Amino acid sequence: MAMNVDAGLDRLRTARTAARVTALARRAAEAGNKNAVCDAGVAALLAMSGVKGAVYNVAINVKGLAGPEAGTAVLKAANELGRQAVEQSGAAEKAVSALLEG
Repeated sequence: MAMNVDAGLDRLRTARTAARVTALARRAAEAGNKNAVCDAGVAALLAMSGVKGAVYNVAINVKGLAGPEAGTAVLKAANELGRQAVEQSGAAEKAVSALLEG
């Protein structure tokens, strides 16, 4: 059981780090060098994929616990990071689209 909880915590750290990258990519897309806005948009998308993959891994590790309630807080935190990353990545994509269309 401890192995799955530890694995979930490792993936939660991965999700947290990738979510920070989505926020940085959003900042770069909105206020960075306009010649690199597409790079910022791609960075946001790639980081979003990292968050999503980490959230999936947390969920599968929690599901494998003998008592899944032990991992409920970890799964809740991972899902919140996923929600935040979707928001940040979406805002980065809007910034890229606005510049490309404008």
